[in-house]
Amino acid sequence: MFFHLKKILGFWAMPLPLGFVAVVLGVMLLRQKRFRVLGRRAGWPCLICGCLLLLIFGNVGVANYLLFQLEERHAPIPELAQGMPPPDNLAPCQYVVVLGGGTLYHEGRSSLTRLSWHSLARLAEGLRLAHVLPSAQLVVSGYSAEDLLPTMASEYERAAISLGFASGRIVRFDTPKDTREEITELRARIGDAPVAVVTSAFHMERAMVLCRELRVNAVACPTAFSSRTQKNADFLKWSLGAYATSAVWFHEWLGRLFA
Repeated sequence: MFFHLKKILGFWAMPLPLGFVAVVLGVMLLRQKRFRVLGRRAGWPCLICGCLLLLIFGNVGVANYLLFQLEERHAPIPELAQGMPPPDNLAPCQYVVVLGGGTLYHEGRSSLTRLSWHSLARLAEGLRLAHVLPSAQLVVSGYSAEDLLPTMASEYERAAISLGFASGRIVRFDTPKDTREEITELRARIGDAPVAVVTSAFHMERAMVLCRELRVNAVACPTAFSSRTQKNADFLKWSLGAYATSAVWFHEWLGRLFA
């Protein structure tokens, strides 16, 4: 129940729906006649706040800046040529953990094409690191949003095997619904063993906060970077895509709040 409530509240707390609702509520309060003074006192703040939300978080420069601040908190694992030793912080890791990122299930599609863009990027990075850590196991995680559909973890497993990865090196966590549950199960299964945690760059900080809280010995391995080099001209542009980018920032901070 709490999980679904978080999803509903999370949607309406995003800048576009929240700003739109505030504008509509403000107009309705200003137009009502029964409590005119109260309507004006509450209506103008709602209208102004709604307009500011839409104006600020729909700006391309602001949205890209917010995403950049999330993604640059942890450095990615550098390119590793064949035969090159892994970095000192990565070398002791006994597990490479790929956190769930969503699926686009379709029965007629291959396992790879059923992964969302972020899931595909996470799996690719996980496999890259697992290849340079030949003794490490690949942990894939994620539940099924519907009872009759495969779990996120099983989709990861099929995709990894289709790319030639050994099935005997794969461990599945099929039940975690969110990041806290994933890290909690990780702690319960592996204890203090060092792990490489792979997730999207914008999500990495929240995952690492939970790892520290739950005493998981984790190395941050961000992937799927989306922010780009900031340009001054971006602050003169507005787009629907900017709302989606800003929503990522809102989602991560709300996730930290509810975690």
